[in-house]
Amino acid sequence: AASSGAGSFTVDANMNVASWVMTGFTGTLNMGATPLTVNGSLTLAGTFNRNTSTVVFAATGTLTMTANNIDRSLYNMTIDAGVTVTNATNGSWVSNLLTVNGTLVAASPSPAQRIINVSGEVATTPVVIGAAGDLDSSGYFIYRLRGPCGTTYTITSGTYQHIAILAGNSACAYTANLGGALTTTSCGIFRDCAILASSEATLTPAANFTFNTQNYTLTAGGIYWLGDGTTTGGTFNHGSSTIVTEGFAPTGNNIVVNLNSATVTSGPQTGTSDGNSASEPLCFSGSGTVTVNFNTSNFTCDGQFRHFASGTFNLNSSTITVTDDRGCNHCAGVGYPGEFNIVTGATVNMGSATITVDDRWTNNATNVATHDRGTSTVRLWWDFSNVNGTTNDGFGTPAGHYFVGPTNLAEAEFYNLEILGVGTGAQSIVARDTDPPWGPGWVENQFRIYDTDGGTTNLNMQNQNITSNGTLSVEANA
Repeated sequence: AASSGAGSFTVDANMNVASWVMTGFTGTLNMGATPLTVNGSLTLAGTFNRNTSTVVFAATGTLTMTANNIDRSLYNMTIDAGVTVTNATNGSWVSNLLTVNGTLVAASPSPAQRIINVSGEVATTPVVIGAAGDLDSSGYFIYRLRGPCGTTYTITSGTYQHIAILAGNSACAYTANLGGALTTTSCGIFRDCAILASSEATLTPAANFTFNTQNYTLTAGGIYWLGDGTTTGGTFNHGSSTIVTEGFAPTGNNIVVNLNSATVTSGPQTGTSDGNSASEPLCFSGSGTVTVNFNTSNFTCDGQFRHFASGTFNLNSSTITVTDDRGCNHCAGVGYPGEFNIVTGATVNMGSATITVDDRWTNNATNVATHDRGTSTVRLWWDFSNVNGTTNDGFGTPAGHYFVGPTNLAEAEFYNLEILGVGTGAQSIVARDTDPPWGPGWVENQFRIYDTDGGTTNLNMQNQNITSNGTLSVEANA
């Protein structure tokens, strides 16, 4: 059909071709319901009606879709075992079912991020990965789910390069469930190996998207995005999943994150040009009108745990540990690894959570309406054995070993507060920054200072008051 001009062509019998090229074709191709087997490359152009056909790649080749969109797409696509198909188009479409028994790769540039969309028009499991199927270099692989409203989809277990699960808008609700463990590769660029789950960017007023991990493991070589900007949203239920990411970022105006009893380990989310692990050590951050319920989860954050201004964070009875184990040599001004940071405007209900912080506590809460200590326990266990966050920021600036708090809360900032210097020798903790207006320490129940690992913990309040409505306990070696 190449350069054949206008005309109409209908496939009404099984076809087996060396290659299929429609460059220059300005007519109409109707695929009908019959299979087309291609032993090489497929190039689509003109008006392409997918109908209910299946295109089978039986030999290695390239997929090119000119002026592509969901109306100019393949219906079903199959890659046979031993076959490699290179997606050369930034936005190819398979409207119903993609079966991968061979290998799907994305064309350059590197790291290749050519987009392929799979829509599940009828199939509720729109991707099938065979025993030898390989998607770990497939570029930006999007489950752009467009079946009947109310459909529940299964997201196929496997290793992808960069995956998005997008469904739902103000008029149409969808549910996406993991069908098994989900993994993306570690490519060194945290955006390009991310996992993204979100409604489509057309939601007003409700997200109408629910994502359930079904207790399966989720491992992201990049950031785990929940929502994709201010006009997106969704409800995200994590069950008892084990989640490992390079950044945990709820982002949108209609986001509800339920961590349930999940175990989460999140590293810093952005790469650097100087070979360090992160220039912005945010292991928990985001934006938009977000509610995060930590429930009974166990969340380990290797970086800065940042409560952003427009979010509501219910810590419930969770266990949160913030470490500087993966620090940065040249932090970019958004804080430091090992920091628990409450930004002005964030609403933080601490519940009965236990929060252990390696480096520093920063609280910019402005009133009791945005900060509720609950019956939580904050353990400021500064780890002096690790220089990532505690020595300096790479430019000689002291980076840690103090806590700063608000001056105008109507209740105590802490319920229980423990201070310990981890490591041998005499360790000094400075209780506020050198810059005001951060204020005194105020503890409702117990303020405990101690050292049990062979060192000595010295607390320097820099002339700020300590108020404890309960007990002040200064124990051995403190």
